[in-house]
Amino acid sequence: MDGLEEGTSNSAKTEQSGGGVARNIAENLARLEMSVSLLSAIGEDHEGIWLLDRLKPLVDTTPSIIIPTCRTGTYTAVLDKKGEMKIALSDMGINDDLDVEIIESRWGYFTSAKMVVLDTNFPSVILTRVIEKCKQFNTPLCITTVSTSKIKRLPAQLLGVSFLIANKDEASLLSGVKLTSEGDYFKACEIILAKGVERVIITRGENGLVFATQDGEAGAIMPPFVHVVDVTGAGDALASGIIYAHHKGMHIEDACKIGIICASVTLTSKETVHPQLNPKKLQHAFQEYF
Repeated sequence: MDGLEEGTSNSAKTEQSGGGVARNIAENLARLEMSVSLLSAIGEDHEGIWLLDRLKPLVDTTPSIIIPTCRTGTYTAVLDKKGEMKIALSDMGINDDLDVEIIESRWGYFTSAKMVVLDTNFPSVILTRVIEKCKQFNTPLCITTVSTSKIKRLPAQLLGVSFLIANKDEASLLSGVKLTSEGDYFKACEIILAKGVERVIITRGENGLVFATQDGEAGAIMPPFVHVVDVTGAGDALASGIIYAHHKGMHIEDACKIGIICASVTLTSKETVHPQLNPKKLQHAFQEYF
């Protein structure tokens, strides 16, 4: 749609695709030929079965739980004609029915993982338990923050978190710093690092990202220009690229570049995960832009 008019009907075109931060990251990593398992909560409804059927050929969904009494979570984004999000509506109430026993009963999946990826859709008690246990067992942990409302669920101390990836607004809320200048971003990174995080990445949309680490490394990376079809899923793709590159042993700066390329590729697709994403496509795009 062009402009969004309040209080009246707006003409629109609707599209449906698989979503959810963790689900998107799982599919991206699977398309990059990594072995992935997904622990998520799904309702025993049409949407839940549809999601599982689409994902099972790529991802091990055995750890996920089906809750017959709940509806599968949904995320509805309203985009303008440029593909930019104007407003989004999230119904993730199903996650509120989960407790720490779900984590404890499936902890074998965590201990055998080379990295755990956690989004903030879960209740605070689960987020805290996963962070504590990953620290206890020295399991690398990446947190993607989802939204400004849900970032409040994170504990004050984040020792044991290997990566924390947040957008501008989420990082501002987490750090207490208003992000208006380049220096503000690095100040926010310093505050988040002081909470115990090893590596912080703050995304800035068309202005790329900034990163900083406990080792004193820091920098900013600009994205290539691409024709944007849909912004949905770009942040999840960026996180996936960073995780993939880290798994391949890449330095933080190169890992962030890989993340930006994954996001750029996703921006050109109407799907939340680009259906043609693979290591060769990623390598070709990396060589073209960087």
